[in-house]
Amino acid sequence: MKAGRGIQRGLRMAVPIAGLAPLAWLVNAFLQDELGANPVEEISRTTGSWALRLLLLCLAVTPLRRALRWSGLAPLRRSLGLLAFAWACLHVAVYLLLDLGLDASAFAEDLGERPWIAAGFTAFTALLPLAATSTRASMR
Repeated sequence: MKAGRGIQRGLRMAVPIAGLAPLAWLVNAFLQDELGANPVEEISRTTGSWALRLLLLCLAVTPLRRALRWSGLAPLRRSLGLLAFAWACLHVAVYLLLDLGLDASAFAEDLGERPWIAAGFTAFTALLPLAATSTRASMR
């Protein structure tokens, strides 16, 4: 039983480290000027991809926990969800700050012309209450 707890503790420590490791790569690539001809697009794609990957991992925790009959995976769901939200926040910040320069009219134009912007904005808006209610204080 203690071995299972050790594995669970190790996973709880490894998930945030692994979830933030791509950020270290991204910062290093930026500092080394290795992001290609359009660094803003590369940063935007990378942050969006990691937000989606982590969200999918978060959603996979419950089916995986049931299939493996290992309740120790349950605490990872919140960590993965918050990491996904953090990456989504970075993605939105890159888009709004670096890509649009906080130009509200450009954002409104993008919403009308690009359906994936509207879908992403809707998804981000849906994540807001989930992230806000995932703290221990809000659960009480």
